[in-house]
Amino acid sequence: MAIRLALDMGLNLDSATLERTHQFPEVEIKLRKQIYWSLYCTDKLWASYTVRVCTMLDSQSSVELPLSGIAFDDSKPTQMLPMLLHSLSAHCRILGKILMKLYAPGKLPPAVQRTTFFGSCLSELKSWKYHLPVALFEARTPARKFV
Repeated sequence: MAIRLALDMGLNLDSATLERTHQFPEVEIKLRKQIYWSLYCTDKLWASYTVRVCTMLDSQSSVELPLSGIAFDDSKPTQMLPMLLHSLSAHCRILGKILMKLYAPGKLPPAVQRTTFFGSCLSELKSWKYHLPVALFEARTPARKFV
């Protein structure tokens, strides 16, 4: 229901490109983008958990990834949450393509096309992992053994 409400409110549209007379304040534009991408990721993760088609489709949106094109400074702990949102959103875009190919109604493509598609998705995932900020790798510390 929250996703439908967000789409009805136009959170899937890029607020920064509106006409000057209808433009939102910069703070509201950032908040709308953050809410959209949070719902987008929730939709993709829930769809993968329930094994169903996603509700939010990429073709419905004109909102760019949060903080795209910005270099993150790994030494600043205040940038951890924006780095995480950007990385998770980019990962969920790849996941959304895979889910749509697997669960969307219609005939499955031939095996050769499926292999090519999943090969390209695998290379996108490897590229995504390669471009993760260092701080997100350091956040994954191994579990400590209690003696």
